[in-house]
Amino acid sequence: MLNERFEVAGKNILEIGCNDGFLLSRLAGFNAVVKGLDASSKMVSLAKSSGVDAEVSIVGGEDLSAQSIQKKYDLIIANNVVNHSDKPREFMAAVSQMLGPNGTFIFEQPYWGSTVDSLKLDQVYHEHISYFSLKSIASLLSRSGMYIYDFDLNIL
Repeated sequence: MLNERFEVAGKNILEIGCNDGFLLSRLAGFNAVVKGLDASSKMVSLAKSSGVDAEVSIVGGEDLSAQSIQKKYDLIIANNVVNHSDKPREFMAAVSQMLGPNGTFIFEQPYWGSTVDSLKLDQVYHEHISYFSLKSIASLLSRSGMYIYDFDLNIL
């Protein structure tokens, strides 16, 4: 699990697309300092009701608060979020800006190669704005001063 690969105690952790705050509430149990961002006010309300510090925000959009941008995080998590961004360059630039000097960005997204190879083209729809291969996401990260140092490919 995450705490085995990345010590979270005392770390500042941001989850982009935190939904109801479940993951952050678990990480807070390891004594991490957690913050959540989500585009949905309903999800932010649910996260707050479970004790998670959360705010309505779209990373890469104009509504990202100055407080969130200025704080530096040791770990930023975005599970199935990057592909929903209509401004992926701005999204990655914001992530890079919010990461501390030795920060780690962990994200999950559908892999375009698997989508095509499996013929599961039902995954192509209006909510998924962008589709990425390993090469294209590496290029996008590089433009913001980040790089891939590890990845896993989950094939279902």
